[in-house]
Formats: sequence, structure tokens, C-alpha cells
Amino acid sequence: MPDNIKEIYRNDITVSDVASTGEITLLTTDTNTQYVIKDVQVGSPLPGSTSPALQNNNFLAASLLANSSGTEIVDVSSTISARLYPSTPILTTNDLIVLDDATTLVTQKYSDINGATSTASTDVATVSTPILPVLTGSSTASEIAVASDGSFFWTKQDGNSTCTGYKRQGSPNGTQATIFNRTYGWAVFNGIDTYYSASYSPGSTLYKYNINTGATTSVNAGTAIAASSYPSAYFMNNGMILINRGTSYASNVMILNPVTNVYTLVNLNTVSPGGTTYKWSAYYDSVTDRYTIYRRLNTTLYKAVLSDALTLGTTYSGPVTYSTHAVLSLDFNSYVDQDSTFYKMGLHNVQGKTQLRVYDTVEGGSTIEDFIPYETKSAAIILSKSTAAASDFSQTSPLRLSGVISN
Repeated sequence: MPDNIKEIYRNDITVSDVASTGEITLLTTDTNTQYVIKDVQVGSPLPGSTSPALQNNNFLAASLLANSSGTEIVDVSSTISARLYPSTPILTTNDLIVLDDATTLVTQKYSDINGATSTASTDVATVSTPILPVLTGSSTASEIAVASDGSFFWTKQDGNSTCTGYKRQGSPNGTQATIFNRTYGWAVFNGIDTYYSASYSPGSTLYKYNINTGATTSVNAGTAIAASSYPSAYFMNNGMILINRGTSYASNVMILNPVTNVYTLVNLNTVSPGGTTYKWSAYYDSVTDRYTIYRRLNTTLYKAVLSDALTLGTTYSGPVTYSTHAVLSLDFNSYVDQDSTFYKMGLHNVQGKTQLRVYDTVEGGSTIEDFIPYETKSAAIILSKSTAAASDFSQTSPLRLSGVISN
């Protein structure tokens, strides 16, 4: 008697189905029922699901990347499941503000799973606002911000003598006014509400400008935090500011707490301090309590790892491990992110998207990583992340099993 093929399972698997463990139970058999699965039909996998698999009692039965056929015996008291992720997936909401070029401000909210961008239209909300008049000196525009009333802020920094902050009232097209002008100075934004800046004269003053209130306060940092020439700064992942004060202080950089105004000087004798194409950045590892400082000049990346813990308020005199690496050349204001091992540089034209070139400073070599799901042109980027809900993702992965049922 020929087998009577029946549909055993059919459903659209959602992110909510697999959010807790990475897998979903499709069916179970009792002590009297057996299945023989003959055909597996699948649709597109969920974002970031690179090796989805059909499992029989946790053993691989078939890949779910493509349709398959054969014979898979499902004995009594068994479980058939679909594992779409190796473990519980990381669901992230990305809130993005990009100065796309001199003419457009783009704000976007999108989701990703394990770093893979969700591209369904319901998951991506993008608003492109024309900027009129266009920003002058767009190649050096950076440190953008948007206040609670919609006012748009940006800075223009040439890496040497010019550092100016601007506000456009109410929108990117509002009336523009200068909010600060720092000669031979630097400015950074904390990603929330405050610009920190300093100028060559007086070189010890730290200015704090709140974008929501418009108030400026200042404190004496106790030593020079900007000097002629080529001062620069970077707002770090732990809220500290890394400062290259300029060529007048060639032997050290500063790590400053902009809330308490306490700083530490770090001697970096082997790292040349300045030039308009120099890009300084740093990373604090909260697990090891160590700082890693980077400085890129054109095609060369200099890395300095502080071997001992750093105490704010004292000069760091511990050992420093130096290394030098070859990287791709990018302009002075190019986007950069890093940790103690990987140095990530923005690439603005990779298959219609802006990606990151991830350079491994320990093993060497680089890879390309998803970053922004569309192409941008500017390095003025703010990206904040939060935990997404499974219901934020609209994609589904259709799955159908057919075969023989026996009781």
C-alpha cells in the first residue's frame, strides 16, 4: 500500500517564536504516534539566521536554508524543533542621526538581530530633512545634535585653528547662529545634551553648552586643555574625554572627566601629537579597567595600551604597550569606533550601504561589518542603541513539513 503523504506542519515562524531560546518546538509525538518526514519547504530565513536547522530530538535533521527531501523517522515520544539561532538572539533598536552630506539630515530607527539589519519596511522608519541653506565647510562638519525642540546643532572643525559651533533654531532649516567659536580649540558632544569645548586662550577653561536650555557654563580645568596647534578631542565610551592638547604638549595626552573636571595626564612619548589629518580616539574596558588609545595618521594606526589601571587626578606613570598597524586612509573627520582589539572605520560606499571596516589590531587583517542599511556621505553620525522587543520585527520564516503519519 503506498504511503499517504500528508501535511505535518505549516506555519510562519516569527522572531517572537524564537526570541527566548533561539528555537521553536514544531511538534511532538506521543507514545503511539510516529512520523516520517519526506519533504521540507522553507522560505526566507529570519535576519541573522545563518544556519537554521530542523532538529529531531536535538539532532540535525535538515538545513532550513533551502527546500529538501528524504526520509527522517520521528519515533514515538519525540520532539521536532527548528533552531534558527545558536542561542538567545540579541535584539537591538538603533536610533540614528546622520548628516548625510551638506544638504540632508537623516534620522532613522531600525532593528537588528545579532547585528544583522532588519530590512522590512515596517521595521525601518526614515526621515530625510533637506538642509537649506546648505552647511558651509561640510567636509569638516561633525559633532551633530538635535535638541528637544528640534533645533539642529553642528560644529565645523579643521583639526587646527578653527572650531565653531552652530545652532539652527527649531529645525535644520532654521535661523543659524554661532553658539561658540574656539580658536585653536576642540569640541565634542556627549550624545545626550551637552557640548564640551576648549580654546587656546584661555587654554585651561572647559566650556559646557546645553543644547536644550542654551546655557553655557565654564570651569577652570586646572591646566591647559587646548594649545596651539592641532588640538583635538574624542568623547569616550565611558563618558571621559580624550584630549590631544596640541603640539605645545607633545609628550602627553589627557583623559578628563567633564562632570567632575578631574583629569589624568598620560605620557605617550612615542606617539607624535598633531596634524590636521590625525584622528585620536580611545576605549575604556570596564572588565579589565584598562584604557586603549588610538591615533591614526593617513594610512597608519598607532595603538597604545595602558598596562596598569589609571586613577583620575594623578599622572599615569605605568607601562604602555605600543604597536603600529597599516590601515586604509580616511579623512580627518571619518567615523571611528573601537574597543581594545578592533578599530572600526566608516566606509561610505559598500553595496549601497555605509559599512564598517573592522581592523584586528591583535591578529591583523580586516573584515566588513554591517553598520547603516543605506549609503551615507558624512562622518557626522550619532548612533544610540537600546533593547528591541520581538514584536518590533515583522519578518517571518515560512516552514512546511509533509510526510507519513502512523498511529
